[in-house]
Amino acid sequence: WTKTNRIPLSYIELIDFLNDTVLFVGEGSSLNNLKSTDGGNTWINITIPPTYLSLTKFQFIDDNSAYALARIGSTTRRLIKTTDGGVSWSNLDSTRTGLTGFRFINKNEGWLFGIKLLRTTDGGNTFTNVTLPNNFYNPSSIDVLNDSIIAMGGMNYKVIMHVNLQVHITA
Repeated sequence: WTKTNRIPLSYIELIDFLNDTVLFVGEGSSLNNLKSTDGGNTWINITIPPTYLSLTKFQFIDDNSAYALARIGSTTRRLIKTTDGGVSWSNLDSTRTGLTGFRFINKNEGWLFGIKLLRTTDGGNTFTNVTLPNNFYNPSSIDVLNDSIIAMGGMNYKVIMHVNLQVHITA
């Protein structure tokens, strides 16, 4: 490991690299999110709209385009998108509870996951529900290898219900 440049944050919760010059780091809060376009020599603040409490995920698509999962409340998150390097953000069709992450493979195609798995092919303007395998719940990560192979992580659990029934007779 070689330390190259100091990142001007004391706590880092999010990090994303487009390449060796375009970097994003954030505390997750709505205020402290930084972008570098010169490999970390200089940093600019990326401001997200004040309606969001924090970012929980960030992904560059190119130098100016990125997606972020922004937290509104304790369980509600919204996918937001920038096409001007983080100067402005647009809301996408994704207000749902239980969202935990996303993954885009290009500007148009991506997946939202959490309680369900949702897919977009129009840059996040609309999403369709993707049927999960039997006994597979809460997808938490996804990677697309090619048109026919998708690797997905999540939970597979069986709910066991135990009921203890007691009857009391009073005479």
